[in-house]
Formats: sequence, structure tokens, C-alpha cells
Amino acid sequence: MSESEHVTAVRCDECEYEFPDPQQAATPERQRDPCPKCGATIGRHVFVAASDAMQAREYVRTKGKRPGEKKPYIEIQAGEQLSVAKGRFIEKYQRIDRDRDEYEKSVTDPATGEVMRSVSEPLTSHRGYGTAKFKHTDEPSGEGDDAAT
Repeated sequence: MSESEHVTAVRCDECEYEFPDPQQAATPERQRDPCPKCGATIGRHVFVAASDAMQAREYVRTKGKRPGEKKPYIEIQAGEQLSVAKGRFIEKYQRIDRDRDEYEKSVTDPATGEVMRSVSEPLTSHRGYGTAKFKHTDEPSGEGDDAAT
């Protein structure tokens, strides 16, 4: 693809004459041709059209809190999120409702229609995911934590 393919107009700087064939007037071998109207050999405005595609994506996170309480009583995440593993956007919906003891999560690949994850369970049963993986339980593990002391 040559550079002159996207040229929409070429005008002389001196007299503003518009060349009838802008793609031809913008080619390197024709750029120094004299203007047919005033004879100027330098000073041309070359107008170029450029375009690109863009797609907007939406991802919303919201929390509902009551005055004086630290933890939100409800959290919702919904929309398209970039999956590092897949290398493309996936659709995600997650709702944590502490008042109703509900946890719901759905992750879908819109390109294939594959449901990657679908969970609906009581929040109190939801363990071992996300930051919960790293929390210690109250039960002793049997291995001495104070062995180093």
C-alpha cells in the first residue's frame, strides 16, 4: 500500500489551487511539479484521511454499605474483563450478598459461548477462592507454628 492511497486532496500553498488527482500529485516524483495556476514548485498542503476501529467495553463494580459498618452488605461486579489466560475479553457477573448469605458468579467466553465458571451457593459455604485461600483457620494444623521459638 503506497502512502498516496489515503490522500484526499493536495493544494498549492501560494494560490490554493486544488490538484484534480490528489493521489498522483502526492507521489514523490510529482511533488516538485510546478503548480498549473501560479507555477510554484514548493509549498503544498497534502490532506490525508486516516481511520481506525475502536470498541468500548464496560465493567462496573459497586458496593453497598450502611453507615457505621465496615464491610459492604452487597458487592456486584459485571461486564467485560480482560482474561490474561485467554488473551481476550470475557463476560463476568459476580454478586456477594451478605444480608441474604448468597454468592453468585458466572464467567463466560463470548467468543465461544463456553461457560468457564458458574457458581451459586450460600456465601458461608464459599471457601478457598481468591484471598480466602491465604487466610488461616482457627483449627491447629498439628504442625508446630512455634517450632522456631
